[in-house]
Order: sequence, then structure tokens, then C-alpha cells
Amino acid sequence: MESNQTPYDRIGGVLILVAIMLILNPIRILYVILSVSFPAYQSIPESIALFEVVLNVVFLLYSLVVPVYFFQRRKSAPMLIIALFLFNMFFVAVNGTITQWLPSEIAGAAPKFRIGEFTIGAVWFLLWTVYFMISKRAKGTFIR
Repeated sequence: MESNQTPYDRIGGVLILVAIMLILNPIRILYVILSVSFPAYQSIPESIALFEVVLNVVFLLYSLVVPVYFFQRRKSAPMLIIALFLFNMFFVAVNGTITQWLPSEIAGAAPKFRIGEFTIGAVWFLLWTVYFMISKRAKGTFIR
């Protein structure tokens, strides 16, 4: 470790917000799967439904792995978190595209919700990418 970096022995500061998000994210994904994806499976073509299931499972598993690296303060955690935010934007875009094919009684307000969720995801991605790249706190916290 370079002598000009101060090691941080715990996660603190604005990284607490990231910790909260990482804990809540799998719960959010499960909610989306159970309340949006499963009810919609009957209304979309089987191949698209299968793709959606695989994408949901991969995203859920990844969102369970990233917090482990984060709380272990691994050097790879910032890049994994940035990839999680990027994958989230992809996930929202794919789900938003699929909801366009659903009948309006099933889709409801999902397309408008997805646009808002994508915008929030893009802002989070940009904000935290910059933070993890330039923050001395992040560089000092994730040292293992």
C-alpha cells in the first residue's frame, strides 16, 4: 500500500449508502420477480419468458455475491458494484422492452415505471462510478 493512502478499518461515510443498497437490492429483485415477472410469463412467448427467467436468476445471484465482496472490503468490490449498476440498467432495459409486448391490463404502469427506474439507475451508475474511481475513502477501504 502506498504511504500517502490512509487505510480505513471499516466501511463508513457515504459507503453506508452503498451498503444499504446492496442489502436491499436482492429483496427488490425478488419483489420484481414475484410481482411483475411471474404474472407476465403467461402473456409472453416461451423463449422470451425463458430468457427473462435466466436473466432474473443471474441478476439475483450476482446481487447476492457482490455484498460479500463489499463487506470483506475486497479490492475488486468497487468494480463489481459498478458492474452491478451497469447490469441493473441492462436488466431494466430488457424488462422494459418485454413489458411493451404485454397486454395493457397486465403491463399496467410498468413502462412508465421502467423509464423512471432506468433513469435512476443511470444516475446511480454515473455517480458511484465517479466516486469509486476518485475517492480516497473507497481506495483506502477496499484494500484486501
